[in-house]
Amino acid sequence: MKKRWFSIILLFLLFSLTVGSVSAQDYLFMVEREEVNLYVNEDGSASIEYTLDFVNLPGSHAIDFVDIGLPNDNYDQSSIDAKINGIPILHIQPSEYVSPGIELGLGGDAIPSDQTGQVHVMIGTVRDILYNSDIEDYASIEFSPSWFGEQYCFGDTDLTFTIFLPAGMNSEEPRY
Repeated sequence: MKKRWFSIILLFLLFSLTVGSVSAQDYLFMVEREEVNLYVNEDGSASIEYTLDFVNLPGSHAIDFVDIGLPNDNYDQSSIDAKINGIPILHIQPSEYVSPGIELGLGGDAIPSDQTGQVHVMIGTVRDILYNSDIEDYASIEFSPSWFGEQYCFGDTDLTFTIFLPAGMNSEEPRY
């Protein structure tokens, strides 16, 4: 009888370990489209707008957080507005994983496995984004759009990046 109970317990443990391994899910998604607008404001600050179209792959973990990298930590958190599929995102905090950056907690509006979703975020004020240029009377900016690690994201992305310069600049002034 002891041998039978031992066999049943051993089978239960093996089954539990197998089920646990199968149910462990990783993040794996595609970003079909990323539109980034960088607005250089007259006061030298910037506003950054992202629209990200996610495709969450079958069998993967729900996309419950989206981390967005920023040029520096000198941003106004109260100027950030974010939405998932048009629904306001209430959890907007400094990112635990991307520095400098923010995390958007999608909560009950997370993008499930085998589903799509659109995240839109506007960071209204990022200061200290301009610096002195090597060319007299010019300012420079260095910016890289946010991206996701290859362990989570794969495939091609239709990326559009637009820089909007302050009003009043003529076509002869910008240099790149």
